Amino acid sequence: MLARLAGAEKYAADSYQKALDSLNWAERNQDQKPGQKPAITMAREAALRAEDARVIAIRAQREEALAQERQASSDREAASEARADQQAQERALSDAQRVRRKRIVRRLSEPRRRLKRMPMPIARRRSG
Repeated sequence: MLARLAGAEKYAADSYQKALDSLNWAERNQDQKPGQKPAITMAREAALRAEDARVIAIRAQREEALAQERQASSDREAASEARADQQAQERALSDAQRVRRKRIVRRLSEPRRRLKRMPMPIARRRSG
């Protein structure tokens, strides 16, 4: 049955079951009264219900695929934003570390500058 191949058992279980019930009823009537109108009518009904189940299943599969694609797109976007946030945090940390290093270097070099600016003691001047 094409409906089963289309996934109607999963995506259109109710319609698919009604189609199977109609088919079983048509087959029983055909066995009991071959060629009678009720058997033919139920066979047509089974075919229509199976087609309905197939169409419902295909639509449900499309919807599921679209939902999965939307979710995947959303996941990719969230991952991209998370990477951007992480990179921004790393840049901020790196900048903060660079500023700290400059301050430390400045503090360490300050006493040397002071020493260079200080006048030499008088005793050293005479000997030189």
